[in-house]
Amino acid sequence: MLDSKLTKTVRWGILGPGRIAEAFARDLVRVEGCVLRGVASRDAGRARDFAARHGSETAYGSYADLLADGAVDIVYVATPHAFHAEQIRMCLEAGKAVLCEKPVTVSPEALRPLIALAEERKLFFMEGLWSRFFPAWQQARRWIEAGRIGTPRHLTASFGFRGPRDPGNRLLNPALGGGALWDVGIYTLAFATSMLGTQVEETAVMARFGETGVDEDASIMIRFADGAVAQLFCSVSTQTKHGATVEGDGGRIVFPPDFWRPESVELITPESTDERCFLDTPPGFQLEIAHVRDALRDRLLQSPVIPLAESLLWQEMIYPWVKT
Repeated sequence: MLDSKLTKTVRWGILGPGRIAEAFARDLVRVEGCVLRGVASRDAGRARDFAARHGSETAYGSYADLLADGAVDIVYVATPHAFHAEQIRMCLEAGKAVLCEKPVTVSPEALRPLIALAEERKLFFMEGLWSRFFPAWQQARRWIEAGRIGTPRHLTASFGFRGPRDPGNRLLNPALGGGALWDVGIYTLAFATSMLGTQVEETAVMARFGETGVDEDASIMIRFADGAVAQLFCSVSTQTKHGATVEGDGGRIVFPPDFWRPESVELITPESTDERCFLDTPPGFQLEIAHVRDALRDRLLQSPVIPLAESLLWQEMIYPWVKT
């Protein structure tokens, strides 16, 4: 059960001091009611360096040491994709709430028992996908729900970049859960279900597999129960515009490049009127962290913004098309 002290300060542990963890830790200190209790790495020196940079109270030379610390309320898992399932299980079995960076696992078969374990232990568990918390995404959803674009018919989203060509890099290494679908394709899926809902009737993927066997480029087609269609593209070998649109029979919603971390969104109607939503500050992890803080204080076991059923849906949509 959650400690009553969570009504005051949420004490975070970070498992894996990599690039994403660096950004997360920088934003964590900006969120009221949160503190970085400690960071764990299999390399004790690396953990100490990370702790010193981010004002962490403790550095751990093993994951087990972090999980044994009774002062840690929740663990942010920021390791490569392929290790998530094992490490989430370790956290839950140690009685820790978990926020795991996307993708939460790399198969639905791995995720289902973790959901059951979190429910059994009555522990909060959520997949980390910061885009869901940005005002631009939420405003777009409100416009759709209010009928501002009529009935949604068509959605597009593209997220691709030219990644490293080193076969050992996590993006190309199948042993580390590499590939475009897991790394950036999940943002396009999350955008589609955020805007069009989760009643998916059919998913089809066409992918190009590289020399290491992972999907380097993939096009995704989704047909929803109401007839709306999504066309998505993801890549770790090709730079794209990172754009996204939602089109209905009464207007459209247009995101600027970098739709997955947007600073604005525009509503366009046939009457040539338009509305824009802007962020006051560049997007970061603060809104996601504050959401988790509030969920813990409210003793929730799942996030209403990223429910585990939706995380499982994304896994089920991707997994059949991934060659590993």
